[in-house]
Amino acid sequence: MKRFEDFKKLDELEKERENKIIKTSIFGIIGNAVLAIFKVFIGMKSNSIAILVDAVNNLSDAGSSVITIVGTKLAGKEADNKHPFGELHPKIRNTDGGVFSCQNIQKNLKLS
Repeated sequence: MKRFEDFKKLDELEKERENKIIKTSIFGIIGNAVLAIFKVFIGMKSNSIAILVDAVNNLSDAGSSVITIVGTKLAGKEADNKHPFGELHPKIRNTDGGVFSCQNIQKNLKLS
């Protein structure tokens, strides 16, 4: 019976982790959106292309947080008939990492 309780505790911890990831990502989206709006305003007032580009960078960071939320939701899905052990769902985390890598490469190429 203790083993079943351990799995139940593990499920609770996993749900708690998922909720923390989503809350943190939402906080990141809001923060980056506010920063982007502020930087667009300042960039337009000062005619600074650098500040405007930095605003776009903040928007792409907000996009990364959206990808994190979607990936967390998809990776946390329960096993289904097609994937009885949930073997597809962990691969979604790898896909998230690939998307983040592509975003970072694109940012670095634009900056150089």
